[in-house]
Parts: sequence; structure tokens; C-alpha cells
Amino acid sequence: MSLSVSHHTRDLTSGPLLSSLLWFSLPILIGNLFQQLYNIVDTAAVSHLLGADALAALGCTGSLYSVVLCIATGMTSGFSIVVAQTFGAGQPKRLRRTVACIIVLTAVISVFLTAVSLLFSRPFLIALHTPKEILAPSLVYIRTFFAGIVFTMAYNAMAGVLRGIGNSLYPLLFLILSSVLNVGLDLLFLAVFSWGIFGAAIATVLSQLVSAAACLLYIVRCCPLLHVRRRDFRFDADLTANLLFTGLAMGLMQSTVCFGTMIMQSAVNHLGTATIAGYTAARKIHCMLLAVLFAFGNTASTFAGQNLGAGNIRRILSGIRVLVVLGLVWVVLVNLLVFFQCGALARMITGSDSPTVLSAVTRYLRMDVPFYFGISVLIILRYSLQGLGGKLAAVAEGIMEMGGNILSALVLVPRLGYLGVCLCEPITCTACAIFIVIAFTVTARRLWHAADHSLETR
Repeated sequence: MSLSVSHHTRDLTSGPLLSSLLWFSLPILIGNLFQQLYNIVDTAAVSHLLGADALAALGCTGSLYSVVLCIATGMTSGFSIVVAQTFGAGQPKRLRRTVACIIVLTAVISVFLTAVSLLFSRPFLIALHTPKEILAPSLVYIRTFFAGIVFTMAYNAMAGVLRGIGNSLYPLLFLILSSVLNVGLDLLFLAVFSWGIFGAAIATVLSQLVSAAACLLYIVRCCPLLHVRRRDFRFDADLTANLLFTGLAMGLMQSTVCFGTMIMQSAVNHLGTATIAGYTAARKIHCMLLAVLFAFGNTASTFAGQNLGAGNIRRILSGIRVLVVLGLVWVVLVNLLVFFQCGALARMITGSDSPTVLSAVTRYLRMDVPFYFGISVLIILRYSLQGLGGKLAAVAEGIMEMGGNILSALVLVPRLGYLGVCLCEPITCTACAIFIVIAFTVTARRLWHAADHSLETR
């Protein structure tokens, strides 16, 4: 039996599959697109207003802050899965205890991440072979961003809890608010105040603070289901272990992928400022195009979590098939876009006429996008496994992806140059997709047999 629902929650354990999945995923999709659109606007603003060197500095920090951000968002995404499972099982008291435990864990993790990232940002940038001429602005940007990681963590934790109870609309609204504010502050701090790279960073921090405050205010005023009491903060070893294990599994999965990207960035940093700038722009477009697939992935984890809690195994498998089909349709559209408009995208984002910069963008996208078919299946099934409790397989896939990036950085790039960078993701993600399909098939069969056995024993 699920908890009662209102316009502040959505029960994914019943109702038509396609419409339920689309209505839930649509706000996540729009939110992801807004977030990636902001990243692209931020990149374009830095490139147009501050020049190629500033864009390269942004690129050199991107892989490092992505690792920290992946840990933060991965942990909170893991927390969201536990919330979804509890909500689907219809356990309001345990749901409140779960929220209380998430508050404590989020605070502790935020303090730890802030301290470690501020302390080691310079050594990491040096280890990544950041060119000396852009080391100083890179440090300014990354340290400012890390100082505000607590706001990013707070927003993602609260948004994850809301998505866990089926509310994907309001996290979208707060994300739109944050993105619009971020763009406005970018223009103010860069074009009017001339704060340089620091202005781009502080704009991100302030916008995250506003989105976290708006999310908290909404929960306090509109979501009594999530209102915790003092007694809800009593230590529960099993609950804490479950949240930590699930959160760490998701955080490790995402951070290993980002760590591999950071190693690749280290290899790219040897190829010159113009290539760094082009690669940075290409990755921004790449993330924008994948935003839809990650929306389907997040939908899959919540959908699987709620229905696992409710014991609806057959519904889980049917819903995941629907999401995979939707993902493949999107990939077809993406391939058409890149085939016909790749050059226009490169010029729009970089604002550059440099043949080296534009070539780096177009080469990367045209080699990468055809392999999105495998990446689509990989993302949706990986998130589904997390929702179904298949944490180890998802983490193993993340380690495989990291290993592929490291091997490419050490073997392909020194021999093939930028071509090795472009080949990395197609090769790595194809292998990872094969692995995750096998892992998901094994998990699905186990759950299917368990459901059949449960029906026979009733």
C-alpha cells in the first residue's frame, strides 16, 4: 500500500506506464536541459567576454569540480532511492526517519567535501598538468566553487527527497530559478563589474544558495509528509547503513566516471590551449545532448525504487523497456542534429574563428554521437540497477569506465593525439554497455523468479 498522494507527490506504482513515466521524467528532463543550457551559456559568456585563455582555465577545472560534484550529487541520488523505496512501501514514520538521517549525513558530507577540496585543489590542478599561464585563474574559479559546495549539496539532497516521493516538478522550478539567476549574475559580474573568472564562479555559488533556500521553504510550507520531529533524529544503525551504502555506491559510480574524465583532461592539457578550449566546448555540448538520457535514468531509478518497495516487479521491467525505447528515439534525433548542425553549434558555443578550436569541437562530436545508442542503454539500465539494489554491478561499471579513460589517456592520446581523446568514449562506453546489459539481465531474472515464487506461496 502506497502513501496517500497529492499534487506534491506522484505514485509511480500504478497507472498507465507511458504517461506516468513521461509526466515524471518531463520536469527532470527540462531541469537537466536548463542546467546544461546554463553550463553552455556560462561557457559562451566566459569565452566571449574573457577570451580563449579563460575558457581553457574553465576547462582545466571542469574535470576536478566534476569529481567533487559527482560525489555530492551521487550521494544524494542514492539517498533518493531509499526515499523512493520507503515511499513505495507506504511507511510514513520510516520516511520521516529517513529524511532526518539524510539531513545529518548531508551536513557531515558537505563539511568533509569542502575541507578536502579546498585543501587539495592546487596540488590536483598541478598534477593534471594545468598550463602555468592559466593556473592562477583556474585556482580562483575552483576554490570559489568549492567554498559553496554546501549549497549544492543541500539543494540536491532536498530535490532528491522530493523526487523520491514522486515530486519532480518543484525541483525543476527551483532549478530554473537557479539557472536564470546564474546567467543574469554571469552577465552582471563579467560584463558590468569586470570580476573575471571569479565572477563566473561566485554567480554559480549564489544561484545554488537561492535554489537551496527556495527548496527548503517549499518543503516547510507544502510537504508535511517530510516534516521531521526531534525523535526522528534518533540514531538508527540499519537505516544509516542503508543510506550510506546506497549513497556511497551511487557516489562512487558517478565519481569514478568523473575521475576517469579528469585523467583524460590531464592528457588533453598537453595538447595546447586552443585544443583545451575546443574540447571544453565539445564536452559542454556532449553533456547537453545527454541530459535527456540522464533524465530517463533518474526516472528509472525512482520508478524502480518505488515499485520495488511496493513489490511490483513485473511493472518495473515493463517500465524500463519503455524508457529504453524513449532513449533510443532521442539518440536518433541527436544524430540528425549533429550530422547537419555540428559546425554551427561549435561556432555558437566557442565564439571562435580558430580552425583548431572549431575542429576540436566537430571531430569530438561527430565521432562520439553515433555511439549514443549504447550510451543510452547504459545510462538507463545503470540507474535502474541502483533503484533495484544492484549497487555493486553499477559501481563495477563505473570502475570499468574510469579504467577505460585512464588507459586511453596513457596509451591512445600519447600515440594518436586528439584522435585518441575522441576514440576514448566510444570504445569505453560500448564495453560498459555490454557489461551493464548482462548485469541487468541477471538481476531482472532473479527478481522475476522471486516474484513468481512469491505468487506461488500465497
